[in-house]
Amino acid sequence: MPKFTALARRRSSGPTASGGILALASNPQFDPNLFDPTNRNSEALQAVLDNPAKPLFNRATQGLYPPGSVFKVPMMAAALMSGLYRPESHYTCTGVWDLLGPSAIKYDWTVTFGVPPHGTINLVQGLAFSCDAYFYTIAFDLYQYNADYMSQVARQFGLGEYTQVGQVAEAQGLIPDPEWKQAAYGEPWTPGDSVNMGIGQGFVLVTPLQIAEMMAAVRNRPRSVLGFKPSMRAAPRSPSMAHWVCSSTRRIWLRSTSLRVSGEGCAVAGLAAAWGAWVTSGSADSSTGDFARIAERSTKFSSSRTLPGQS
Repeated sequence: MPKFTALARRRSSGPTASGGILALASNPQFDPNLFDPTNRNSEALQAVLDNPAKPLFNRATQGLYPPGSVFKVPMMAAALMSGLYRPESHYTCTGVWDLLGPSAIKYDWTVTFGVPPHGTINLVQGLAFSCDAYFYTIAFDLYQYNADYMSQVARQFGLGEYTQVGQVAEAQGLIPDPEWKQAAYGEPWTPGDSVNMGIGQGFVLVTPLQIAEMMAAVRNRPRSVLGFKPSMRAAPRSPSMAHWVCSSTRRIWLRSTSLRVSGEGCAVAGLAAAWGAWVTSGSADSSTGDFARIAERSTKFSSSRTLPGQS
């Protein structure tokens, strides 16, 4: 695990400004020389194949995991693009969120850790402090605006799509929407689905490489729009809209991360690297359990729509 922690602390541990990948790691590791039948240790290959930890499973590109609070970055973009929110939009966090009614009360992470709630904050601070309650509210408002809107914007960040990195197998991930849920579960999309999605939970599944790609596109100047891809990526998607998303989100991102310098703290700023190190280290495993079941349903149905105003 120390080597993955070190990787997470690097300034750049995923796609770079050129689109190249500096490092790609998955754990547990294995010796590829074992696949050579002339290798005197090749009999050890069977142990690798039988290993329940699945060392041949590339968690960096094939592992599917809920993104959690890193997903607040595209959700912030959706809030801005909808026109419902501005960077200065204020919200008062009490630690308790109840817009879904008394039977579905949710709590901010501050309650879990026994620290004071965020109080009155703007959107920039909401991202910097990773305020769950603020993003529950954003998701609830976006559901009423257009139940499919969050999904449309998330796809503009490359989520729910193959990165086309080449040379290694990868999973597509899942950005759910009302049509997908109806086809996969035979149930309508609900406000609760949007609220869960607003903080990267619920049905959302991503790969570590997708998150690295997303955050690199936001961090780098929008000259690369979302054509910024790992090596061997083909043409960019929806260049004009991607440029808008990248430009606006980058401005807010830099403002939120600047709070870290001022001493106010920035909860989201380091989440992408820490999250990627956690899942690729094998601490999380999508090969079994609910993640795999959702992923199985995701392969039975896929949708690709454009945002309003796009051709």
